[in-house]
Amino acid sequence: MRIARLFLCLALGLSWAVTPGCIAPFVPGPLSRGLALIEEGAAEEARAYIERAVASDPGSAALRNNLAVALEMAGEHEQACQEYKQAASLSPESACIRQNLGRCSMILGAKDVAGDIQWPAGKNEECRIVAIETVLPGPAWAAGFDRCVLVDFEEAGLIEGLDLGRELADYLARSINQLEGIKAERSPSSEAAGRLQPENRSVMIVRGSLNLTEQVLKAVLKSESSEGVLIKARQENFREKKKLTITVQFTVLSAADGSVLSEKKIEETKQYDSAQYAASSALVDLFEAVEKRFLPEIAGTKATQERYVYLRQVGSR
Repeated sequence: MRIARLFLCLALGLSWAVTPGCIAPFVPGPLSRGLALIEEGAAEEARAYIERAVASDPGSAALRNNLAVALEMAGEHEQACQEYKQAASLSPESACIRQNLGRCSMILGAKDVAGDIQWPAGKNEECRIVAIETVLPGPAWAAGFDRCVLVDFEEAGLIEGLDLGRELADYLARSINQLEGIKAERSPSSEAAGRLQPENRSVMIVRGSLNLTEQVLKAVLKSESSEGVLIKARQENFREKKKLTITVQFTVLSAADGSVLSEKKIEETKQYDSAQYAASSALVDLFEAVEKRFLPEIAGTKATQERYVYLRQVGSR
């Protein structure tokens, strides 16, 4: 019976489509090349190749699943979820597709979608796991914001009255404006309340506090005699070092209703020799360290994720 069905498929000239009862092998050409590109990490090329395959066989669950994987590699999580949903509707029994859909949905905050999904995939599914590099969106990106209003950070500790809260907000705003898809604005705290309007659905507000502490350290300069015996350290053998600690606590709010999107605390330290390194230079280093941890909260961060890709056609209609 299976041989007869195979001859029927060949007689119909089916290289891409799968008719009921015909189980086609995973086809060569754009699809297989697309899989190779996925494993190479070439997201855009993989997407282009597999899109061509989907255009030839839009009813293939395997093709749509693999296209969604390529889309996730490109950071297009919303579009990838749509492709996973299409694939799941074409092959409802596929645990591989449900697993991928669940993980993609969780990235976008829809945790309930993956509630009944179990690892590993179901039996008799010809798929394998691949590790993909993608961008995990920050809470602001996931909620669809394209504008960020940074409010002056409230100052505490040693920096009170030095206006570093404004300087840090300016610094982070410039960094955000170098990113794609989001623009930053600046606002003193007195204006922030006026931003809370229902129509500001694409605007988020970032506000928080900034604290700077300084600790004086003393380092012993060891010297030795010609016999290698350690000379007892005198006062002049001590050299002063300092440690600056910056603590930034911030909250990301929706400008539409004031709801909290995320809260974060960042703490960074910098030790320096006060005789060779200016405190202002140490502070610049601290600002850069804060920036590296702040931007992923706004624009997302790179991460490695596992996804299933199909080796054969499944659930085509």
